Amino acid sequence: MTERLILVIVLFLVGQTFVLVSGFIMYAMIGEVNRKLPDGQRVGYLFGYYGKYRRVFREYQRLYPNGRLGLYCKITAALGMASAAACIWLFGLLR
Repeated sequence: MTERLILVIVLFLVGQTFVLVSGFIMYAMIGEVNRKLPDGQRVGYLFGYYGKYRRVFREYQRLYPNGRLGLYCKITAALGMASAAACIWLFGLLR
């Protein structure tokens, strides 16, 4: 295996780790939000889509104005996407 292929594999695994950590942080945010919401307004843990994540971020910011989980979730997701983009670029899929 060449050094470039090894670097692509490492970047892919690092990116997947960041995305996984971002998902765990999102589950923690959902738990924190659900702790303070009434029974009828709680957010489900299964199935993720844009509207749900937007609601979780909005509610988390409202309920925890000084909370850091939203920032950590965004940073780890961005690092995961950047790593995936670097992996695609190094692998040569954009040529």
